[in-house]
Amino acid sequence: MLQQTKDRFAKNAEGFWKTYWLLLILFLTALLADGLSTIYFMLGDGTDGTELHPAVSFAARVAGPVWGPIIGVIGKFFAGIIVAIYWRRIAWIILLVAITLSTWAAWYNLWGWQYYEPTVYLWWPF
Repeated sequence: MLQQTKDRFAKNAEGFWKTYWLLLILFLTALLADGLSTIYFMLGDGTDGTELHPAVSFAARVAGPVWGPIIGVIGKFFAGIIVAIYWRRIAWIILLVAITLSTWAAWYNLWGWQYYEPTVYLWWPF
């Protein structure tokens, strides 16, 4: 099973960067915008209960309002690449969804919180 996973990953990784370079740049840009906007609001509001992503929230509580979101950006970037390579047939969908969500998160962090309060946020346990 593990060998099959390694073989699939190696096969799918061939030519991945050349094929998806534009989406990967947009993905990294969206993640950086989300991370920087998260740093911005955490410096003002603190790290307790302000971040919806559980891993970023944990990292911010441990490493602080600057290093926590930076750790989150790095982790999300590598996780996104691993998932996109493994499921290469739908990599463009995975990357477009991740770009959209990270762009929305950056917008929400800077401006959206004033106009839009998602219902799930009211019930979110973090």
